[in-house]
Amino acid sequence: MVKLLAALSAAFLSIALAGCVVLQTQLMQVSDVTPVEPGEPVTVAFLGDSITSGFGEIDYSQIWPASASAEHGWRMEQFSVPGTGYLAHTPQDDFSSRVAAVAEVEPDVIVVAGGTNDYPFPAEDVRVAASDLLDELQDAAPDADIVMLSAFLPPAFVTGFTPDGRSSAQLVDEQTVELRDLAEDRGIPFIDTRTVFTLEDTSALILPDGVHPTTAGQQLLAEYLGPRIVAAID
Repeated sequence: MVKLLAALSAAFLSIALAGCVVLQTQLMQVSDVTPVEPGEPVTVAFLGDSITSGFGEIDYSQIWPASASAEHGWRMEQFSVPGTGYLAHTPQDDFSSRVAAVAEVEPDVIVVAGGTNDYPFPAEDVRVAASDLLDELQDAAPDADIVMLSAFLPPAFVTGFTPDGRSSAQLVDEQTVELRDLAEDRGIPFIDTRTVFTLEDTSALILPDGVHPTTAGQQLLAEYLGPRIVAAID
């Protein structure tokens, strides 16, 4: 009986020691695994005009690129300058002049938000200039995805006219067709923004100039464009 108890005790001890070895091995294996680092945020460069840079007495921390970037975890890089576009320019600046700076930040995505200042130009000329810009961006940042937006259609454009009597809204519509066709030919996602500010009452969304979004208007743009940009780049 004593021998039997001794044998059983030895067996249990052997099993326990074996279990400790297995457990120790498992712990060593777990501790040897290198933790997976979270991925770098997507860098999104915004190339646009005053509606994308923000304008007037608003909260600039809540302009639509900033709000959309915060919501979707992007790293925002801002290259938007008031008064500029594919053809529209300041004395020293247009979209093309900023291509090198955009490429420098090595963006994953470039959002081109142009055309609002270009509406008086012939739509065919805007398309040619936009095509040239796309060539420059793709040469300078070949790994970046590009998303194009239509010109914004603020309230002042809905009922406005150019000095020669042409309808501002019609010109934006004509331009949108050209830019959409260009994007489709290039295989580039295109987002139509014209319906964002066509509500009956935009007094809380647009500044008194009839063109530039208030802070609330910028938030509306972020809510509209953020998910559409996500869908475009997924």
